[in-house]
Amino acid sequence: MRKSAYINSASRDIGGTPEDFTITISPSNERYSYPPKSVKLTSANIPYTWDNILSINNQFNLIESPNPPILITIPPGNYSGTNMAAAVKTALNSSGAAHTYTVTFDDSSLLFTFTANAGTFVLDFTHANSMANRLGFPVNFQTPAAISTTSTQFAEILTDTEIFVCSDLVEGVDNGFAYITPGSPTNDQILAVINITGSFGNVIEFRARQDDPFYPVTQSSFGKLQTFDKIPRTMGFSLRFPSQFPLNLGGLNWSMTLAFEF
Repeated sequence: MRKSAYINSASRDIGGTPEDFTITISPSNERYSYPPKSVKLTSANIPYTWDNILSINNQFNLIESPNPPILITIPPGNYSGTNMAAAVKTALNSSGAAHTYTVTFDDSSLLFTFTANAGTFVLDFTHANSMANRLGFPVNFQTPAAISTTSTQFAEILTDTEIFVCSDLVEGVDNGFAYITPGSPTNDQILAVINITGSFGNVIEFRARQDDPFYPVTQSSFGKLQTFDKIPRTMGFSLRFPSQFPLNLGGLNWSMTLAFEF
């Protein structure tokens, strides 16, 4: 037997956030009188609202020798490569720098190019809150003095291309996906992996395939309850990026549909 459950982060318990919350089900509202055996995420709608430039990755130093370094700061927001190039150009040319700068982004190579109208400059990424990766440079890197410099690696405009939907319904050996980080596998309670599609400001719509598997819930506190129809039960859910980069829905809610097998 299968039954579906609609979950919306707006119905979360007090103290939760749209990105990390629990939902407590009271016995009087429960449709299931005994524990389910497995679960599957069948659909989800997630607003695409997070920024790729935050206060943790929005700065670098501009050095025009012999003048002291100038701290360049980009306003947090969601940027495409072209928009990021424009924002960096504006920040450079409004910083009081001695030179005038152009900044371009190549969509095919994913590289930025910085050019001064006269004289040489250095881009310094050797400090906290550096946007080195976003601009296509290694962390703690300083470019050679030049009148023009280009990214040394692909610019990571977006660090992540997927979202993990995590839930304590799949704990221990029941974990749906074993995400492998550099070094060793981790148990992240991953119920589904959703590709980030569409553009900023729209809604990412996920629909599971018919052949996507169900995952056991036997190890979770939800599935282990013996008196299933007698006491309140809690399910926990969270959204995470594989990189652990902050995911912020800006206060907006998201929804999903779960299918339980009994």
